[in-house]
Amino acid sequence: MSVSFSPNGTCIASGSSDQTIGLWDAHTGDVIAGPFRGHTDLVTSVAFSPDGARIVSGSWDYTIQVWDTYTGRAITEPFKGHIHVVTSVVFSPDGRLIASGSRDHTIRVWNAYTGDTIAGPFKGHTDSVTSVGFSPDGTHIVSGSSDSTIQVWDTHTGDLVGQPFKGHTNSVWSVAFSPDGTYIISGSHDQTIQVWDTCIINTNLNDSLPNSQTIHRINMEHAFPTVVNFTFNNDGWITGDSLPLFWVPPDFHIHLPHPPSTLIISQQGSLCIDYKSLMIGKEWIYCYTSSQSL
Repeated sequence: MSVSFSPNGTCIASGSSDQTIGLWDAHTGDVIAGPFRGHTDLVTSVAFSPDGARIVSGSWDYTIQVWDTYTGRAITEPFKGHIHVVTSVVFSPDGRLIASGSRDHTIRVWNAYTGDTIAGPFKGHTDSVTSVGFSPDGTHIVSGSSDSTIQVWDTHTGDLVGQPFKGHTNSVWSVAFSPDGTYIISGSHDQTIQVWDTCIINTNLNDSLPNSQTIHRINMEHAFPTVVNFTFNNDGWITGDSLPLFWVPPDFHIHLPHPPSTLIISQQGSLCIDYKSLMIGKEWIYCYTSSQSL
């Protein structure tokens, strides 16, 4: 059901339909520890803590458990709060928090040591949350859902950052931040992979990035006032601020990245579009450069 490498790459944790977690030598395939027993239904998701000393698991039994990697013993009582299958679990970069996604359409944040709820449930998705991931600094959580959208949340308040990312045409099964936090990648049942530019969605998210990453930021004062909102209608028209912009045959919609997506990969190949200089409607005036300034 789920596998995860340890941070040092020497071990693999696996979650299984037999309700257990196994620990394996990544080079030989030998069993190192386990099976870890405690769940009462399928284990859907497993992940290591940053130091490799703990493993978190989520299950169809609606619970989350944290295990000692070396002994296989549960460190705490099961985390309870979700009212449906737990589909995804992940440690924060500092190992203090655990984020979980569930078929109850919500995300929760837990104290990794006590199981206490730190924040949540985060509500916004209209179908199962299939995947969750922390930003590199731990201040934001990205979630993918069977409602075909991706959302970004403030880890501690649960506030939605920007608008949902819309572009996939079927369930989103996997999401993750890039190591520098400036992109989000998503994989979907629509048979595509999309890469989303976090610099487009909200200045609050950009402000959380380390100073060393300022090269990836853009001036948000005039950029993308309408681009983020442009949509594909069923009749093939692309609209912005409710005004028709241009027409694209509907069969090509799945192959065209929707901002803030900048790259789409499918069986037909890949397409990358840089929206950073795109202006729509009245915003075209910001593209003008006086000849005297050249």
